[in-house]
Amino acid sequence: MTASESVPEQIPDVSPISVDLSAELDVLSFKLADRIATGASGEVYRHSLSDGTVIAVKVPDTSGTIDTADRIERILQEAENWAEFEGHDHVVSLVDHGKSKGKPWIAMEYMDGGHLGEFVERDGVQSLCHGLWIARCIASGIEEAHYRGVAHCDIKPQNVLFRTVEDGWNVPKIGDWGTASALLGPSDTIGEYTPRYAAPEQHARRVQSRQQKRVDVFQFGILLFVLFTGRHPYGNTSERALDEEPPRPAEIRPGVPRALEDVILRCLERAPADRYEDIRPVLHRLDEFWDALCD
Repeated sequence: MTASESVPEQIPDVSPISVDLSAELDVLSFKLADRIATGASGEVYRHSLSDGTVIAVKVPDTSGTIDTADRIERILQEAENWAEFEGHDHVVSLVDHGKSKGKPWIAMEYMDGGHLGEFVERDGVQSLCHGLWIARCIASGIEEAHYRGVAHCDIKPQNVLFRTVEDGWNVPKIGDWGTASALLGPSDTIGEYTPRYAAPEQHARRVQSRQQKRVDVFQFGILLFVLFTGRHPYGNTSERALDEEPPRPAEIRPGVPRALEDVILRCLERAPADRYEDIRPVLHRLDEFWDALCD
C-alpha cells in the first residue's frame, strides 16, 4: 500500500438533518454525562436528534465568575466567524446556530475519533507520510480561515478533532473557534489563550491584529513538533519560548528530515517577524514534501 492509497477517497461531513433543529434544541436539557468538551467560551455536548443524526452542540458555560453576558456574546461571535469558512474539508462543519430562551447554541458536526493529543498518545503517526498528510490537512483548514480574514488563536491538539473512516486514515478537522479573532476587527489584543500552546507575544499580552496570523503559525509549529516527535518542544508551558530555543525534532525522534525540521523551527521563532507571515508558505512546503516523498 502506498501513502496515497491510505488517503480517504471521500472526506466525511455531517449527515443531512431532516428535523427542525430549533424546535428540538428549544426543549433540550443537556446531561452532564453527554458533555464531551469544555472551552474558553462554552461547553460541548453530544446529542442524538429524533431523526437519528448525532451532532455536537455548544452552549455557553453560565457557571463560575466570568460574566455570563460576555460568554453569550462570544458564542454568537464564534458562530459568525465560523460561518465564513466552515465548508472547508478540514474545518468542523457548522450545522446551524441560534438562541433558545436567551441562551445561544451552536450545532456542529460530531467528531467521533477523539482529538490529536489522544491520537499522539495512543497511536502516533504510522509513517512520515501519515504525519505529513495530517499536517497538510490542518494547515489547509487554517489557511482557509486566514483567507477569510479570521485567525484561530488557539491551535492545539485538543482543537484538532478526527472523524473515523473505513477506507483510509481518520480525517482531522479544526474545531472550537471560540477564541478566533477577526483580523480586521477593532481589537488589538487577544484575550483567552492556552498557556501551553501560546505564542510568546500572547504570554506578554502584546498581540497586534496584524500579528494574529503569526500566532497561528507559532501554535501550528508546536502542533507539528508534537505530531512528529510525540513531545512538546517546551515541556509544560510554551512560556519557556520567551527565553529558550526548542530542540531540533530529530534529536527526539531520529528520522525527521532536516528540511521538515527547518520548517518547524521557523514556525517556532520567538520574534513574530522571524516566522512565516501566515500559514500559506508552510502549507506550500508541506505539499512539496508530500509530492517528493509520498505521492
